[in-house]
Amino acid sequence: MRFSNSKLNAIFNCPMSYHLRYDLGINPVVKSKALDLGSAIHWGIEHNTDNLNEYYESESSRKVLESKRDEQALAEVIVKYYIDNEDEILKNLLKDVIIEERFHELEIVCKLESKIEIEGSNEFVGIIDYLLYTNKGFIIIDYKTSSDIPKYEKYLQQLLCYCMLINGEFPGIPIYKIAVVNFLKSKTKRKPNETIENYKRRLRNEYIDDNIFVNIYNGELILQEKIESYKNNLSKQCDVALQIVQFCNRFNNYYINYNTVNDYGGNVYKPLFDKQKDAYVMYTVKDKWVDDNDKIIDTRYMLPIDIDAIYDGMIICRYKDFLIFNKDILEKNKSLLEVKNHMKNINLKFEEGMIDIYYKIYQEERNKENEK
Repeated sequence: MRFSNSKLNAIFNCPMSYHLRYDLGINPVVKSKALDLGSAIHWGIEHNTDNLNEYYESESSRKVLESKRDEQALAEVIVKYYIDNEDEILKNLLKDVIIEERFHELEIVCKLESKIEIEGSNEFVGIIDYLLYTNKGFIIIDYKTSSDIPKYEKYLQQLLCYCMLINGEFPGIPIYKIAVVNFLKSKTKRKPNETIENYKRRLRNEYIDDNIFVNIYNGELILQEKIESYKNNLSKQCDVALQIVQFCNRFNNYYINYNTVNDYGGNVYKPLFDKQKDAYVMYTVKDKWVDDNDKIIDTRYMLPIDIDAIYDGMIICRYKDFLIFNKDILEKNKSLLEVKNHMKNINLKFEEGMIDIYYKIYQEERNKENEK
């Protein structure tokens, strides 16, 4: 099984949250503000642009975009300042090296030894924000966003994880330095009737380098024995997590850990846990669908029947299930009406209009396949 830090946290903190996110592909429409701002900054730095329109348009609906204009303005000002001043910001980190290659958002997968009998092996995947290959070895940089100056020791385990991944992917190349670049969020708020451009101008005047901090960690952190100790402990965590998932799958017993639901930051699935009326409007679902321009997409907004499926044990209403339960009649090129009658006869529940959309997607995909 492939694990990540977020997946492990979900399994140990609340198995139902893991199930909703990773098995059923249910995600909140609106991310937490701190998380979304940080993701936007990451995206801008990775793509070397302070124009974040593409990021926000891909992450949000038009309705949500209106409420995020201030956040986007702040993110764009931060990204522009960092891109324009990166050499100066990182000067203490880079003062004695020659950079030979740069990697942004580098995904690395590492195999882990298992103490239990499993098919294949456990794997761990991590994404390193910024990796520099220098004449003295690798420099690992992680970007963070916070309201106040953080306690940097809380990031140590994550950084050891990156060291482990680098050792596995590039054996023999030393890790020279590791650091966190922390962006402080501005406390400057947009005034009533102030335009976005004027707001950004004020932010640019006030957002100086005092709001960006670079913490370079002591070299003792990256001693090989510490990295190996971290890897051994991580292997044990993944073994236990795998057994939890296997047990929950076997008995269809993904439970809600209410002790963690109200922890700091809350749980994004709390409205679903509480079965709030109309909670479905707050989430999207991984599923084949069509957008307003009749383009086939991989995500749709959640529907009431999706909530029924979670708690009533019924078949999840997805395109893949539509194909499974209609395989024979679809292969015989039956009409939409015949498909609907078949669905009614086998007593599967779908929202009004779902079968029409799924049938349309099937026809389009079959036509494309035939054209090949």
